Amino acid sequence: MDLHPDLLGVAAMPWLLFGVGTALFGWLGRRLRLPRPTTGAVIMLGGLGSTSLIGLPVIESCHGTAPCRPGS
Repeated sequence: MDLHPDLLGVAAMPWLLFGVGTALFGWLGRRLRLPRPTTGAVIMLGGLGSTSLIGLPVIESCHGTAPCRPGS
């Protein structure tokens, strides 16, 4: 597999979304006065719970868009 600069966006997107989710859920947890363990669980589930966040972009970058189409 060749590494291209085009893949930088694919690699950075999950980290960017996780960072935004951490900030949002951290703020929301303080605002709602949730216990820190609960806020941490929401951050982990919200940020890492979706396998499509990482899986589909990696499949698309390695194999093209054909394997990601519904019904294929």
